[in-house]
Amino acid sequence: MESKISKLQADVDKLHAETAGIENEIKALQEKIMEVGGVKLRSQKAKVDDLRSQITALNDRITTCDVARAKNQKDCEKFTKLSTSSEEELETLAEELAAIEEDMKTSSRNAEQIRKKAEDAEHVTPSLHMTDCRYFRSKRIN
Repeated sequence: MESKISKLQADVDKLHAETAGIENEIKALQEKIMEVGGVKLRSQKAKVDDLRSQITALNDRITTCDVARAKNQKDCEKFTKLSTSSEEELETLAEELAAIEEDMKTSSRNAEQIRKKAEDAEHVTPSLHMTDCRYFRSKRIN
C-alpha cells in the first residue's frame, strides 16, 4: 500500500512539474497580452462599464417616466370625470336659475299689478274718506 501511495505521489509530483511549466507559459502569455493590448482592453472595458452605467441610468429614468405617465393618466381620467360632473351640475344650476328668473319676472308682474290696484284704490279712497267724514259730521251736528 505504501508503494502505491509513493507511486501515486510520484505521479502527482510529475504532473505538477509538467503543469507548472504550462502555467508559467499561460502567465507569460497573459502578460504579453496585457502589454500588447492591455491599454486597449482597459480602455474598451472602461467604455463598456460607462455604457452599462448609462443604460442603468436611462432605464431608471424610463421607469420613473412610466410611473409618472401612469399617474398622469389616472389624474386625467379623474379630472375628466370631475369636469363632466361639474358641467352636469352647471347645467342643472343654469336650469334652476332660469326657473328662478322666470319666477322673479312673474312676481314682478304680479307686484306691478298689485301696485296699480293700490294706486287705483288710493284715488278712490280719498273721495270715500271725505264723504265718510261729511256723513259723520252731519251726524254729530244733528
